[in-house]
Amino acid sequence: MPALAAPANLGIYAGVLLTAILLLLAYQVRPLYDITFGTTTDGVLLDGFNANEAAQADKSLHFRWSTGDSLVTLRDVGRQDFEAVLTVSGSRPPGLPPPSMKISAGGRTLLEADPPPQITSYSFHVPADLVEHGTLALRLTVNAFSPPGDERELGVQALRLQVSSSAATGAEGFVPPPAGLLAGVLGACALLGLGSA
Repeated sequence: MPALAAPANLGIYAGVLLTAILLLLAYQVRPLYDITFGTTTDGVLLDGFNANEAAQADKSLHFRWSTGDSLVTLRDVGRQDFEAVLTVSGSRPPGLPPPSMKISAGGRTLLEADPPPQITSYSFHVPADLVEHGTLALRLTVNAFSPPGDERELGVQALRLQVSSSAATGAEGFVPPPAGLLAGVLGACALLGLGSA
């Protein structure tokens, strides 16, 4: 009876399996996403925010004005529950209506508040079913204004957003990586294997 031939490129199959395991393990690490608005690195996460500014009273305190409709997007964070804290100031020139702010994700309202002029932090929960395709998109809606002689649309002064994994994620706490990412990585590994066959 002839012996069975060993599959060609056994190392490639082992590499694909190892890649899948490492990708699954990487999503079990739960980092804290700490976004300070008005820095040189926050822009890629933001849409609908104005340019960075420094506070007049404290030049080391940076912020960005939101507009009437602003978005913060954290891509490929995995489908899981999150706890978030948004720090804002509702300071406005005299004679204008106070700000009314709503935070939503996936079309569902997570928080409604009327921020005072003082710097205030607001906590809210984001359930996993609102993290579509492993991407967390937080929409900030505010009754905006435009000061005289300034064409910008201004909502609230956003200073900081902290997002952390919630203990409420699943019974076992397993966070699956986004399906598209997993398929793409495994597909690339498989193509490398076919190319070297």
